[in-house]
This record gives sequence, structure tokens and C-alpha cells, in this order.
Amino acid sequence: MLLVVALIGTSLGTYADQTPGPSRDAKKMDKSKSYRVASPNRTYSKSWGNSHRHSKPRRAERSEPNTDAIVWVDATGKTVGRALSSNLLLPFQGQLALIAGLDSDRNCDANDVCTFSGGIDWNRNYSVYYTSSDCSGAAYSFGGNQGTPVSGVPVFEGDTYIYLSKSADTTRTSVSSYFINQVCYAFSEPYSVYVAPVTAVIPASDIGVAPYSLK
Repeated sequence: MLLVVALIGTSLGTYADQTPGPSRDAKKMDKSKSYRVASPNRTYSKSWGNSHRHSKPRRAERSEPNTDAIVWVDATGKTVGRALSSNLLLPFQGQLALIAGLDSDRNCDANDVCTFSGGIDWNRNYSVYYTSSDCSGAAYSFGGNQGTPVSGVPVFEGDTYIYLSKSADTTRTSVSSYFINQVCYAFSEPYSVYVAPVTAVIPASDIGVAPYSLK
């Protein structure tokens, strides 16, 4: 039990720091020098081919993991994938995907007094990046170099969506803004970093019903 708690306690807020290449770039990005910008058209500005707002979301393919492995189960008791620390491993379109961002399920009031369910939900402090200054256009993620062909991060937009990218697509790109927890921020100056373009977006509810727990 102590081992499980220790693993879950390793918050994925430092997820980018675990990536051999992009971690160095993430540390260079001083978000204290960014400022909030209005992006009223962002909902309709995603330029990749299969936006969840315009077409039926791609559903993650699932298969039963090895029964000897520790797995995540959702609130209904359904197995959703293998557990790797507080990450989720599952098949997506015939390839193995690592989904980051599971964190303590909590309910906090205006005074930041929180109660915890004992389960795990999606962290709301993950971001995706844009070459534009207002979070319009195609999104990019630090999800690459995790040892899987596909990586994903949760982004909260009123509901949580999983932004997926292919590790092999990681390349140096100049980014000018980022979107986090329903807000767009512009950097005071562009950053040239290693990121991968987002290739698919799926509702987190397609994976399972939160909160999750280990089994």
C-alpha cells in the first residue's frame, strides 16, 4: 500500500521533466512571463483532421491486460488499462499509448478546502501549445519520448479531453501560447521547443468513468 501511495504521490505535474529531450525545453519556458489572452474562436480553430467538436471522436481500442499486472479500473469496475505509476497504458488504434495526468480525485471550495474521494481523476494542470499567440490553429504536446508510439495528456475544457500525439512526430517548433484549464496564455516571446503535433482528441469519458482506482 505504501508503495502504491508513493507512486501516486509522484504528481504528473512534472511529467514534462520525465522526457529526455523535451524536458530541457520545458524548463526553459518561463510561464511567469506569459499573459492571459482572449481566444473566443478557439473552439472552432482546431485545424487537425478529426476534431472532437466536428466529427465522431475516435474511440480507444481496449484489450484485457495481463492478469498479473496492476491495472486501473473505473467507477463502474471496468478495467481501462495497465498502471504505470500514475499513468495509464492502453492500446489506441493498434498502437500502445501512454496517457499521463491521473491525480487525486478532490472537491475543493472557494477557500481551497478540499475533500478527497480516495480515487483518482484527471489532473487539470496539463497544457497544450500553439504556434499562434491566441491558442488558435493546431495544438502541440510534450507527450513524446515516453517509450510508446503514442502519448496523451488530459486538457480540461469544461470537460476533460485527451490530446494524443505520435512520439515519432516530435520536432523543434516555435510556440507562442498555451491552453490550460480553460484559459489561453500567450508567451511574452516565442519559445523554440521539441513538441509533437496533436493528431487526435478524444473525450476522457471514452476511456472510462472517473474516479479510477488500482486493482
